[in-house]
Amino acid sequence: NTHIFKGLADQFTTPITEIVEAEAQVYVSVRSIPEIREKWNNHSLTELWQDEQLQAFLAPLLEADSSDGSSAETPDFGAMLEDEFGLSADELYAMLPGQSALAFYNLTEMVCQADAVADLALIVECSASPEEVERLMQLQFERNTEAQKALKASIEHEMLEESFMGETLYFDEAFDGVDTYIEDGYSLVDGIFILASTKERLRAVVEAIKAGPQQSLAETDTYIRSRETSGRGDLSVYINLEVIMSVLHEHWLGVSLPQAWAYAGVNSQSLSKALALDSMRALYLDADLIDDGALFHGGCIYSEKRGIASLVAYGDGGVPSAGYVPEGVFASSVSRFDISAMLKSLEQLLATASPTIMPMVEMSFLKLKSDTGVDLRTAL
Repeated sequence: NTHIFKGLADQFTTPITEIVEAEAQVYVSVRSIPEIREKWNNHSLTELWQDEQLQAFLAPLLEADSSDGSSAETPDFGAMLEDEFGLSADELYAMLPGQSALAFYNLTEMVCQADAVADLALIVECSASPEEVERLMQLQFERNTEAQKALKASIEHEMLEESFMGETLYFDEAFDGVDTYIEDGYSLVDGIFILASTKERLRAVVEAIKAGPQQSLAETDTYIRSRETSGRGDLSVYINLEVIMSVLHEHWLGVSLPQAWAYAGVNSQSLSKALALDSMRALYLDADLIDDGALFHGGCIYSEKRGIASLVAYGDGGVPSAGYVPEGVFASSVSRFDISAMLKSLEQLLATASPTIMPMVEMSFLKLKSDTGVDLRTAL
């Protein structure tokens, strides 16, 4: 096959975070697909992963048991590409010259409502021509239709086209015999391939590329703070607790707790106040491939040290050297985590959640001291 690629000058160079809306609840990104692929192919971690002894150790864990007790074979990705799409792996990766990201927008609704439809978008730099993208997506559309018909013969699919802001959007419309709905949609805009789960999300991403979002994730103070304390970002995961917790906080206030909790004086309002979820801002993890291994950065960002955040009780100053760790140890962890401060904060959290819990705890401490002579609170 002959594959048509756009020129390097047309490639998208704006960070994807500048077109992802600030309302994204979870954001996963890869900085450069070809660079990471090249590093991984010649990396020490790859050699470790391919080590015969390690593979022998992991083999029982990696095997999937089928119903008849035999191991299911792992599909050959390269063979599937060649057979189904007429592409080699190298040709596929050549179409992906840079960034990629996956943004989730309604995880809270999916947690709170069993019937919620996922709202997500896959955004990838793509150097393939519109004709090539259309060819590949048509093949995938046919494969998906065939697979679903094998499970339910009455299901029907139709590919719809829509013109939006001068761009062509494609939607997979499905009819399951009762309801008609959009299964997903895609578009190629200015060197960016977008695959979204809803019409509204696809239009929103296209509009963000063409005109900019109302506020991008990259513009929020919390995300900026996370990047200041992270690494290069070969692989990054950002959990937007500022959005997630605001939604869950409102949901939590309307939840009826088990009757046993009520006997202990715990209700949704006191528990919400104790946990102080509204003070949480973000969790983030950043992983980079370096010459001799992998470098990780991660953290939790909060506005006030109360509730759950108060349990993060690290002492001041730098991390002490682990002089007692012998050479040859694969990994070690050293921190200034203050267990005493954490337990004191836990007491305050429990007292806020229930006025009756701490007197019961105090009675238990006094009985323990009377029976054993050990003052547990002082000891800890």
